[in-house]
Amino acid sequence: MKRNPPKHLLAIIALCLLGLLAFDRLLLSPYLNTRTRLASEKKELSLLLHQDKELFERKEMWAAQWENLKKAGFSIDPGEAENNALKSVREWISASGLTLVSLKPERSITRNGTKNISIQAVCAGTISKITEFLWHIESSSLPLKITGLQLSMGKEERGELSLQVRIALFLPSDKENGSVSTANSQKESIP
Repeated sequence: MKRNPPKHLLAIIALCLLGLLAFDRLLLSPYLNTRTRLASEKKELSLLLHQDKELFERKEMWAAQWENLKKAGFSIDPGEAENNALKSVREWISASGLTLVSLKPERSITRNGTKNISIQAVCAGTISKITEFLWHIESSSLPLKITGLQLSMGKEERGELSLQVRIALFLPSDKENGSVSTANSQKESIP
């Protein structure tokens, strides 16, 4: 003879299963879904916060570099920047002990709006003096770049060399000036 479980026990088990199903659908699943969503949002916000902190740190670093550039004579105004660069080149030539033969600045604006100022300097001196002058250019905080260099024999009896160097000074683009033009400045010669 088989024994059937009591019907009230089956009803209790069915009610418990329905209760568990309701608990899962109404409480547990929404809670777990919300928890997962919040963890994902927290991770995204944490990443954004980290990026924002890095941005503020970079801003402070760039602000300090900008101040150093301005102290070194950097300017957005092409005329002022050219004067500062010419003054610096003259000082470096003098500090190196070279003899300045000529100094010629040239301005140009590229198609993308970048303003370039080139300075062509011709000077004479020994190799150690020339090396010191080139070091001044390369170690300058101004946005300078040597774009051309020619070294030739000068006066043999004094062991001098003649240096012709082209230095480019880069300026930020001016959105208001979209035209492309070239203006040559007067050549300055020193006997």
